[in-house]
Amino acid sequence: MFLEYVALFMLVFVALVMFYGIIAIHDIPYEIAVKRNHPHQDVLHVAGWVSLFTLLAAFRQNSALRLKAGYEAEIVYPSIPGRVFKGKVVSVLPNMAEGQLQTSGILIGTEAFQRIGRVPVVIEVLDDMSEYNLSTGSRAQVAVYSDHFHHVAIMRKILLRMSSWQNYLYLDH
Repeated sequence: MFLEYVALFMLVFVALVMFYGIIAIHDIPYEIAVKRNHPHQDVLHVAGWVSLFTLLAAFRQNSALRLKAGYEAEIVYPSIPGRVFKGKVVSVLPNMAEGQLQTSGILIGTEAFQRIGRVPVVIEVLDDMSEYNLSTGSRAQVAVYSDHFHHVAIMRKILLRMSSWQNYLYLDH
């Protein structure tokens, strides 16, 4: 009887350590951004919490005009070649760091206007990802399919799959 209580205590203890460990680890990028006074620290904090359950993608501003919650998405991870995952757009975040200026004693040069801002979009992965050991912050390609030019979406789907197959080659070495 005593060993059963010890086993139960160990099970609860391990579960609690894992739960709080995940919470502590996911916030590390945000803490680093705060120490470095990074302009994206607020987005990193939100992305840390959101990434426990979803995927955060960044799209060009041109594409933001046609991004809406509920649209179908497909995700390709370079670390999982040959596989395309289904997803959907949960929300389009209404801010980006390039549109904000922090007060300082430095004059703004023209290089500040050269950067192209990206719109953060929250994507929910619908396929089961439990068999893959992806770390938070893994790189991915995401395609969102809207009802605008929907007949062209087949070409994007083909290109995305070709890109996924190309990941077998490890061209980034």
